[in-house]
Amino acid sequence: MRRAALLSSSFFLLIACSSKPVYKIPEPGLQESLSGHMLHQSKYAELCKRGHAFVCEITQPDWRQTASLSILQGLTWLDGAFVNVVGLKADRRHYWVATQTGEAVTLKEIPFKSAAIPNSEWAIESLEVPLEGDVHDFLVVGDTGILDLRRIEGRPLGSKRFRFAIASCMDASHDREQDTIWRSLGQDDPDYLFLLGDNVYATKALNAGEKALDPQRLTQQYLAMRRRLELYRLPKLIPTLAIWDDHDFGMTDGDRTNPYRKKAKDVFQLFFAQPQRDKVLQHGPENAAVFTGYNMQIFLLDDRTQRQPNGTDPGEFAHWGAPQEKWLLAKWQEFNGISWLLNGGQFFGAYHRFESFAGSHPQSFAKFLAKWRDLKRPAVLVSGDRHLSEVMEINPPDSPFKTIEVTASPLHARTYPSKWTEIPNSRQIAGVDLKINFVIVDGQTLPTQQSLVITAKDKDGVALFSKKADIAWSTQE
Repeated sequence: MRRAALLSSSFFLLIACSSKPVYKIPEPGLQESLSGHMLHQSKYAELCKRGHAFVCEITQPDWRQTASLSILQGLTWLDGAFVNVVGLKADRRHYWVATQTGEAVTLKEIPFKSAAIPNSEWAIESLEVPLEGDVHDFLVVGDTGILDLRRIEGRPLGSKRFRFAIASCMDASHDREQDTIWRSLGQDDPDYLFLLGDNVYATKALNAGEKALDPQRLTQQYLAMRRRLELYRLPKLIPTLAIWDDHDFGMTDGDRTNPYRKKAKDVFQLFFAQPQRDKVLQHGPENAAVFTGYNMQIFLLDDRTQRQPNGTDPGEFAHWGAPQEKWLLAKWQEFNGISWLLNGGQFFGAYHRFESFAGSHPQSFAKFLAKWRDLKRPAVLVSGDRHLSEVMEINPPDSPFKTIEVTASPLHARTYPSKWTEIPNSRQIAGVDLKINFVIVDGQTLPTQQSLVITAKDKDGVALFSKKADIAWSTQE
């Protein structure tokens, strides 16, 4: 029999997480020796002397690092990462990785695949970047010289300690706010960033009376997002995995009636660099996947493709569809440790009138909770969508043990009053509204315990709330 408990105050110190060095993004034009955003210029001087003529420009006193392209670091492991780059089709680009190991430095060209973005002058180029060695720069080289240079690093997925950033609801029209908040998030130097949906406000392009965006216009909205967001121009790339919700699904409050749902998945997978990789990321039904690392597994769930319309509930499988829910439960049961479940909308959101698993499909939610209780596996629930951030404590009999749901929203989009005074959330143990924000989770996973510090931060990186939580579980015969 398995049991688990959440302790509201912890005697376990997250020493490594709390002491994680903060990466400081340099001011534009600033260069420092081993600054964290590029190798020392002397290392490029060595490469220049070896005949790599295109790096010689970096050795010049007036050379400045510039972010001219939209670059995403996606799924990442210790010695490699999937990356994609959006650039003009007419331009020729080559990709290189500069690697420093001790005092030695090497330069290696990286093969890539190019896909034209339909009905545009743009292409998206995908590659697997090798990351052996100590520190790395990712270089994009064109006919006229270096087009872009970013710091890129692998991730030790076997580590017990982690720092995750979680965020949702990204309206690219919030210009000043989005530039500032992405830079603040970058300062925290997360091991991984998880985007929880509404990463593209594609539905703003819908015409009056129109149900869903066709694939061509959905692609244009994703392209506009990639060209605009500051995330893709940070000097140090952040490994990023994403799920979607209704706005990036292309249908407001979208569900299985979206006639373009299969094509929408193709668009999503074109722009996010998260292909399947053995033992690290496995794709599931629809647009779902499971990521394994940091002594846990993280489910990236699709709450749209097979979703029943809100208020329509056959009693089971209304939220994710039968194939995805059965796959989730099977993978969850197989794993001997803690799992995180990432969903676009809230799980325990029946206290308000907006979308949530509990509120939109109450019978299926009750059935899912019964299956979870039978499964007796530890989990943390993570969600977005709400345009506010909160931490809920989930207790039996709602769950097989005490745990939490963390909601992070919005990163840069409209905020709304929570009305918590008129409509209180009895499960809430921390919350903030009327502030754009992101959430940082510092944690450590041990064989029978996961200790967390959950901190919501505003656009300037100032903490709005911080909450400790320990989830402990053990096995008894």
